Amino acid sequence: MSDSLLSDEQLSAHVTETKYVTNPKTKWRKKPGDHMQLNYSLRDAHGAKYGIYVRYSLADERAFSCGLILVHPSQGRLPLVRYNGANHRHGEIKYQCHIHRATHQAQQAGNRIDTHAVWTDRYSSWKGALECLIKDCNVERIPPQTYEKDMFDDS
Repeated sequence: MSDSLLSDEQLSAHVTETKYVTNPKTKWRKKPGDHMQLNYSLRDAHGAKYGIYVRYSLADERAFSCGLILVHPSQGRLPLVRYNGANHRHGEIKYQCHIHRATHQAQQAGNRIDTHAVWTDRYSSWKGALECLIKDCNVERIPPQTYEKDMFDDS
C-alpha cells in the first residue's frame, strides 16, 4: 500500500500543475440541506484528471467549501485542497476560515488525506475561497457564469 501513496512533492505538483476546465457549461445544482453546488471537471497537459467543487449554504453565508480533487487512476478521488468557511471549528481553529491540504503523513497514517488545515484571512466568502483556489491551484478558464448573481435561474 505504501508504494501507492503520494509524496508531499507529488501532491504539491498536482496542486500547482496548470489545469483547464473541460466542462465550462456546468450548472449550479440545489442540494439537500439548503445547499448549492457546482462541479467542474479539469485536465492538465499530461492528461491527469481533476475536479473542483464549490458548495455553499443558502441559510448560513459562513458555511461553504471549495475544493480541488485529483482523480487518481488507482486510488480514486483524492482531495488535494479544501477552502472552508468559518461556520465550524477545526481543531484549534475556532470559527475561522481555513485551508486544508493533503499530506503524505495523513495518507500514511490512514487518515483522510486532507486532514491538515491552517487558518487564513485571505477570503471570507465562497467567491473569495474560489478565487484563492483558482490562483493557488493554477486553474485556467473558469467560466464567468460561476459568479453570476442569477445563477439559480434554470431558464
